[in-house]
Amino acid sequence: MTKILIHQPEYLPWTHLFEKIKESDTFVFLDNVQYNRRSFQNRNQIKIKSGKKWLTIPIKKTSRFELISNIKIDNSKNWKEQHLKIIKENYKDSPHFALFYEELENLLKNSYENLCQLNIDLIILICKLLNVKCNFIKLSNMKIKSKKSNLILDICLELNSKEYITGMGSQNYLNLDEFKKNNIIVNFLSPKNETYNQMFENIGFIKDLSIVDKIFNKGFDIL
Repeated sequence: MTKILIHQPEYLPWTHLFEKIKESDTFVFLDNVQYNRRSFQNRNQIKIKSGKKWLTIPIKKTSRFELISNIKIDNSKNWKEQHLKIIKENYKDSPHFALFYEELENLLKNSYENLCQLNIDLIILICKLLNVKCNFIKLSNMKIKSKKSNLILDICLELNSKEYITGMGSQNYLNLDEFKKNNIIVNFLSPKNETYNQMFENIGFIKDLSIVDKIFNKGFDIL
C-alpha cells in the first residue's frame, strides 16, 4: 500500500517534515501552488546564543499570485555566505558539526536561481544523510489542476495511494468524507517534540527549529 506525503518545498524544514517523509513511500513536492510569503518557503530558524535567528533567502519581486515553482532568488545579495557564516559561528562547537556543515556548504556553493529547486535539493540531501528512503515527485510534472482538499485527493488517486500521511493542521481543510469514499486512509501525525541537548543551554531549549539544529547536536540517527 503506497503511502503518500504532499508538502510545499521549504527551506531547511523542521524535523517533523522528515518524520513524515520517513513514514511515506512517495513525497510529492507541492510546487505549482501559490507562493506564501509568510510561510517557511524561503526562511527558517536556528538557535544562536541570544535565542532564535531567522535565515531568510531574498527573493525577487513578483506577483502575489506567483507559483512556488516560479520564485527566483535574489542573488545580488550575499545571502549564501551570510547563512553559512551564521551557521558556522553558532554550531562550530556542536558534536556533529564537521560532516553536516561540509554537505550544506557544498550544496549551497552551487548556482541556484530557482528557490523551489534549491529547497528540493536540500530536502533530498538531508533525507540521504538521514538514510530516509522515499520517492520524490513534483506536482508540476503531474496533470492535476484541482484545488485544496480535492487536489490532495486527486494526487492520491493518481498515484494509487491508499494512505495519505499529513500533519495535524490538515484537519482544518481536508474533506475526510471524500477520502473515506475512495478508501483512502488519512494518517494524521503529530510532531514527536523530543527535547535534546542544544548549544547555548543557558538560555533553555528552543523547539520547532530547522532540522539543522537537531542534526548538529545529535547527528544523523534522529528519526
